[in-house]
Amino acid sequence: MLKTEHHISTATGKYFKDYAEWNPAKPMLTSKQKKQLKAEAQGLKSLIQIGRNGATPAAIANIDRALEEHQLIKVKFNDHKSQKAELSQLIASETRSTIIDIIGNTLILHREKP
Repeated sequence: MLKTEHHISTATGKYFKDYAEWNPAKPMLTSKQKKQLKAEAQGLKSLIQIGRNGATPAAIANIDRALEEHQLIKVKFNDHKSQKAELSQLIASETRSTIIDIIGNTLILHREKP
């Protein structure tokens, strides 16, 4: 996405004037940090399930709220399993989170609290 383009979040309906406001520069997680978060996620249950309707604005909003509360969550794909990589990227960009891993049909997301 170019820096001059505008973006409207489907999850929150927020309008962002530029890319920096929509996706603020954040430090990338190291592989060691990702490994640690993946280990922490083993004991978690999936908080959100993506069903036949896919990654709807309501589902993305629920994921956004769950990330606000928990920082590290699991999202289970019950349907659209063949599209999970694309849907995972969409979910991560809309919620401004980091994909830790996709294991089977489960997505692990992380977002630091501001």
